[in-house]
This record gives sequence, C-alpha cells and structure tokens, in this order.
Amino acid sequence: MRYNAYRERNFIEDCPSKQFMDEYDTMPNCTSYLTYHMSKPIGSIRSCVYNPNTKIPIPAMDVFAKEIDSTIGYNDIFIESNKFVIEPRYQVKNSPRLLFNIFKNIVVSAQENNAKYLIAAVRERHIKFYNNLFFGAVSETKPYPHLNFQTVLMVCYDVKLFTQRVLDITESKYKSDNRYTNRSNKS
Repeated sequence: MRYNAYRERNFIEDCPSKQFMDEYDTMPNCTSYLTYHMSKPIGSIRSCVYNPNTKIPIPAMDVFAKEIDSTIGYNDIFIESNKFVIEPRYQVKNSPRLLFNIFKNIVVSAQENNAKYLIAAVRERHIKFYNNLFFGAVSETKPYPHLNFQTVLMVCYDVKLFTQRVLDITESKYKSDNRYTNRSNKS
C-alpha cells in the first residue's frame, strides 16, 4: 500500500519489487499499522518511538535533529508519526473522518509508550490538518529521506489534547490491525 500511494503521486521512483521500505522498517522501535474499512485496507501509518533510555534513532532525526533538540530535546519519550498513506482508491474519498481513524493508531502508540510529545515531518499543504491535531510547525522546509518532496517538522506538545481530538472524531467502523508490525505494509 505504501508503495502504491507514493508512486501514485510520483513521490518515489519506480521499483521492480513494488515495495517501499526504509532502514527504519526493521527497527524495534517502529511499528506500521494498517487501517481497514469493511475488510479492505484503506490506509497505513507508522509510529517510531524515541525513548531516551534506549536512544534508538527515528527517521526525523536524520533531517531535523537540531530542531528536535531545540524544541523538545531528547530527555523524554516522543513519537514520530510518518509514512501516513491512503490507499489510492480511497484518496478521492479522503474524508477527515477517514484520516483521523488512521491517526487513531498514533493515539494507541502514544498511550502504550507514555509519550510526552508527538512529531511529524509533513508537506506544507498538510500543515492545516496537523494544526487541527494541535501540532505546530517548528522548522523550515527540508527534503525528507527517500521521498521526492519537502517537509516541515511539526510538534504536538499536548498529547492529551491530541488524543481527545482524535477519539472525538473517530468512528468504530474503521478497524486497525497492528499485526503487521515492523516489516508490515511495504507494498
């Protein structure tokens, strides 16, 4: 699904394997989630957990290490939400409720890991969506590894408000399946 979604918009180069993976997919601190509607996968998102006790890196550190250090530091647990994609057939029906249901997986990850902050590197056109989730931009635009677009680092300082917003909007008819952790939804 990830490959198809990024290829659909020419955000990645064509690949004979029809898979899009990076070095973080096999890391123990990264989990990919699929979200379903009526038994059909509609979207995917990856949660990458930074824990100061293990110091295992997350993708945003490759590009925004200084911004992370100057805004939230590296002394608390935080989660990077990334590889957020919608199955191409559902991109036309890209309703806010569908997006929030995929994002509900980040709520679960934040709760399970007792995260103090959330971060995301997003395209400028998605800043408004993330503002609605209590994220604020903290950087200039920079290229994101393996993708053909620029991103802005955004930080959510209030995980409780984020959680409440997502839970207020989500519907139970969208089911998430995190059985596909680590090497999960690469195609």
